[in-house]
Amino acid sequence: MRHPFLLVFGLLAALACSAPPGRKVVATVNGEAISAADVASLLPRNLDPTRADTVKKQALDGIIARKLFAQEAKREGMEKDVAYEVEEEQKALMEQRLYDTITATGNRLTDDDVRAAYKLLQTEAHLKLISVPDESLADRLAAELDRGATFESLAVRYSRRPSAIKAGDEGFTPLLDLKEPLRTGVMALGPGERTKPMSVEGMWQIALLVETRPTTPPPPPLDSIRPEFEAQLKQLRRRELADDYLAKLRQRL
Repeated sequence: MRHPFLLVFGLLAALACSAPPGRKVVATVNGEAISAADVASLLPRNLDPTRADTVKKQALDGIIARKLFAQEAKREGMEKDVAYEVEEEQKALMEQRLYDTITATGNRLTDDDVRAAYKLLQTEAHLKLISVPDESLADRLAAELDRGATFESLAVRYSRRPSAIKAGDEGFTPLLDLKEPLRTGVMALGPGERTKPMSVEGMWQIALLVETRPTTPPPPPLDSIRPEFEAQLKQLRRRELADDYLAKLRQRL
């Protein structure tokens, strides 16, 4: 399964037309330009043409996220705490310190937190998903579903996930592995019901719940995996905190 993010950044068409190949500006983040070459440098050599748009968007989202972290760290005055002369090392240290600050609460787990997360691990949901890159299209598809369109046909035609070739069928996924707000939305559904469009990891998703069941095979007893499980849970919570923080930064653009 985001990195959460669907802001539309102004494309600088005039600059793009006049710029040398590879240096065309494809987006800006608070005045800082991102070029086509910046995105291309992160793409795999053998890019699957059917997933090219999704992979390029993920690469762009990653660059935007790093720029937002660096800009916010500088705004918070964290550049005063570093003495590196190499600019990239300085930026990396500022970003790491900001990341550590905003995700610190993710390292504090109570016994109730651990047991609640383990309970989510014990249940898995069979989902079908439609995932599209913008909110307006997701709203239009939701309206078509309300008028009687079949979920599977829309998934095949519009979804950007690999599961589109299977009519959006994602199979079974433990509830703990679902990203928020998808997890909360799915937990409120009954079999055959679907969520409203929601922003998940940079895409707009509509989920249809087929069924839920105990995770198969079941996870080991909590006491036997507790240290490893707690470490993974902390990592998950830190990532969610960072995603929430980035989403708020994007809203301020």
